[in-house]
Amino acid sequence: MESFVFFLGRFHVLALHLPIGILTLAIVFECLVRWKPFGFLTPALPWTWLAGGVSGVGAVILGFMHATESGFQDSPAVEAHRMAGMTLTALGFLVWLLRLRPEPTAASDWPAWARQAKLDSLYARVQPLWGKGGALDKAYEKAGWIVACVLTFVMMSVTGHLGGNLTHGETYLVQYAPKPIRRLIGLSSETDPRPAPKDLASADIYLDIVAPALHARCDACHNDGKKSGGLSIANYDALMKGGKGGAVIKPGDSANSNLFHRITLPSGNADYMPKDGKTPLTAEQTAAVGVWIAASAPKSGLVGALKLSDAQRATLAKALGLGGGDAAADSSAAAGTGKSFNENANLPKVQPGDAAAVKALEGAGFIVRPVAADSNLLDVDYTLTRVLGPADFANLKKLGPQVLRLNLHRSGITDGQLKELANYPNLRHLRLDNTPVTDAGLPTLAALKALNNLSLAQTKVTDAGLDTIAAFPNLRRAYVWSTGVTAAGVAKVKAAKPNLVVYAGVTRADVPPPGPLVQPVN
Repeated sequence: MESFVFFLGRFHVLALHLPIGILTLAIVFECLVRWKPFGFLTPALPWTWLAGGVSGVGAVILGFMHATESGFQDSPAVEAHRMAGMTLTALGFLVWLLRLRPEPTAASDWPAWARQAKLDSLYARVQPLWGKGGALDKAYEKAGWIVACVLTFVMMSVTGHLGGNLTHGETYLVQYAPKPIRRLIGLSSETDPRPAPKDLASADIYLDIVAPALHARCDACHNDGKKSGGLSIANYDALMKGGKGGAVIKPGDSANSNLFHRITLPSGNADYMPKDGKTPLTAEQTAAVGVWIAASAPKSGLVGALKLSDAQRATLAKALGLGGGDAAADSSAAAGTGKSFNENANLPKVQPGDAAAVKALEGAGFIVRPVAADSNLLDVDYTLTRVLGPADFANLKKLGPQVLRLNLHRSGITDGQLKELANYPNLRHLRLDNTPVTDAGLPTLAALKALNNLSLAQTKVTDAGLDTIAAFPNLRRAYVWSTGVTAAGVAKVKAAKPNLVVYAGVTRADVPPPGPLVQPVN
């Protein structure tokens, strides 16, 4: 039942546009009827305001459902947005009442029960004040309509702004505001735009590299107004404080820092961040966060003054857009493991892909994106959950030379269909998680000579399958979360092939036992 409420609540972000549109139309009508040619719109005015109020009720109900998600609970920003939305809805109904202009009604027209309750006499006393030509009518026509329109516009703006903060983060609207305005509204100085560093050595590792990446990708859910999981990254101190589960940064230890763990999980994992399909950190940004944590997560510090390996410096350079060449490191190097490689190094240039095949795949639920200018290489992501068929594989095959990364998670691909991936000479990154793939089909993938990154999370692969892929000559990263792979199998592969990083998830054995309880001091 809870998930169904979450499902309905997500429609709040669609439904909210209806009352905004209708109430905006009501304001326009209120202005137009002051000119004689548009007087014919007057009878529609009360019902336009009423429609705005009724649609507002629907948006508010869906908003209450949406706010039950864990990321919104106990949030002052959510409460402010909720109150603003309800006030705006009430305004719609109030102006509808002011706009009704009821006509006089004879007592004989009222039903017996209403006359017994003396509703007819009450109406007879109120109607002259409320009806056309009455005191209320005259006051509304003189200046009340202006007040109604201004208040409605202000409340729409406030409600929309508060809702936008919840969606995009509190700094979204003023991201490029002048510094005095940013200080006036209390924004941290670390979110101020900074001049681009002239070189890597003069860059501040946190202020120039890490903070901009985190603010760009994580602010929407982790700000002072909306602390998903109790975590805010509004500034360094808030980030280091952590969330409801404690600190998310363990200075000097990237591998055991919860933040780094979550941003390096496979995107299909339930703990992966960011959630709900939001744009994640790039591979370069993720690796840079790892370097920063491994360097003790300083609040500030020039890269040139830090003790970093060549691979770590190359990682930071690439995150800054200063290149990095073949020395650029992946997230395992960033975490200080000493193993580094760059899955995007030396990208080949190929002929443009078949445009008809691209169009057919996009119509079948794939997202096809170019990787880099002039290379003609492609990222191909499957977004649906239906089982792939022969037509899908036929169109994919037409783009075989162009595909650099292929994501087939939840595609239903089987061991027998893996042979369809044999003719992908430049495929470096393959995701097969959440599919029925087993050990039996993995030898087929040995034909992918360029493959260096393989995700098999939530498949039926066991230690035997891990042994198979460990023999692939260029494989550098393997993800085997939630499979039949054991800790012993991982240890065996790591000993035999130290350059292969295996991500097998966290087991009970990885969690240290709790320490002794400290008795409170009264």
